[in-house]
Amino acid sequence: MARPRGSRQPGGMRAELPTSADPAVQLYDTACDLLLAAQGLRQAAGRTGTEEALAATLGCLHETLAELAEATTTMARDLAGPAATDLAAALAAAGLACGAARAAAAGPRRDDADRPARAGRLG
Repeated sequence: MARPRGSRQPGGMRAELPTSADPAVQLYDTACDLLLAAQGLRQAAGRTGTEEALAATLGCLHETLAELAEATTTMARDLAGPAATDLAAALAAAGLACGAARAAAAGPRRDDADRPARAGRLG
């Protein structure tokens, strides 16, 4: 399924992530940006007419979850106990589930699958 016209490619919004002199501030600010993006996604997902963007959006979410799993694995080295490792595993599993949902969304549409094939037509 093609991306909707006028859409952005993942990573195309910024060439470089903003940096702060204080890495703790940068980490927290970036997490706040992620929260803001998730809130915008929730709002956009609630609107009608988004079906065309479903597979592409799920693909972006799949990549986002993979990045979050890697970031959590990196942060786990500074945390005691298995909590961060467990979180990274859960994010990775969610990413796999998101990839499967994307494949399903990109597959044949239900209304096309229910329609009988035309005689003499390939495909």
